[in-house]
Amino acid sequence: MHNSWNKNDPKDAQVILHMLEIGAVQFFHDPLVVGTADIQELSKTYEIVSRSKIELWPRIRTHYLPLYFPEAERFHRSSRTDWFLVFLEKYPTPTMITAMS
Repeated sequence: MHNSWNKNDPKDAQVILHMLEIGAVQFFHDPLVVGTADIQELSKTYEIVSRSKIELWPRIRTHYLPLYFPEAERFHRSSRTDWFLVFLEKYPTPTMITAMS
């Protein structure tokens, strides 16, 4: 309300009282009591997986491919990308590829 950096407890208490008087409050709902804890965990897991998926391909393109497969850049965003990702999943290290006949 006053938007200042200083710590002033009496002023903070006045702001809290004013907000309570005008009804500007939020209620805390305990996830375990309300029964939404599982939904929150799934939501957090989904967020982490989604973020990881978004970060994975740039990591592969900027770190892994230039070191071991410099010629692979031309396959990026082509119809062969899916094949190439399956290939990398099956043979994640260059040693596994060079060991093949």
